[in-house]
Amino acid sequence: MKTDPMTRAAQLRAQAAQLEAKARVQQRKADAHRKIVLGALVIRAGLADLDQAALLGALLTVANVAAVPDRIERWRQAGEEALRASGKHADGYGGQGSRSDGVAARP
Repeated sequence: MKTDPMTRAAQLRAQAAQLEAKARVQQRKADAHRKIVLGALVIRAGLADLDQAALLGALLTVANVAAVPDRIERWRQAGEEALRASGKHADGYGGQGSRSDGVAARP
């Protein structure tokens, strides 16, 4: 039994739409996960109580000095040391004191 070419084309378009919708959902989930991890890092750094303008100003300052050679590597080493000391992974998960919702606990 052969399928009508118009019906088959409609089926393929529907499949493509489903795949695109699934990809958008996965992309939103990945974006939400990234924001949660970044927020957890702000909390762990003790900066969560700054008002938004002050926090953004601090981050812009960091962004301006990040171009200095070896600066990022020194930051990475200090961060890895802090994460190891608390038993956390770099993504904020696992280790002692991690919360069930995946957000890293404040040190």
